[in-house]
Amino acid sequence: MAAAVFSTNFARSAGFGGSVLFSVASGFTDVLRDVDVYCNAGPAGAAFHLFGGNSQTIIFLTWGPFEQASKQWTGRQVLDDTQTWGFSGSGSLMDVTVSGYHLAN
Repeated sequence: MAAAVFSTNFARSAGFGGSVLFSVASGFTDVLRDVDVYCNAGPAGAAFHLFGGNSQTIIFLTWGPFEQASKQWTGRQVLDDTQTWGFSGSGSLMDVTVSGYHLAN
């Protein structure tokens, strides 16, 4: 019998600034599918970086000075239970949502 698949929110944050790192739970696989980021950038602009555990860039978003916009990414990154992933935001605070699937192996 096939296992049920449910979407999950890995991260939801309003006013995010800084960096966060996630470890995929033992016995699970995380699939990153959607990232939504809203930013009302200041004079220096802003940047958002979602990265994998091998320091690879999965997505990199930027906002110019005083740009106010939502930016999205839809894709598929599969991360097994030996991996980490995370994201960082700089320049201005931003609202971030990261969703996908958290699958039991």
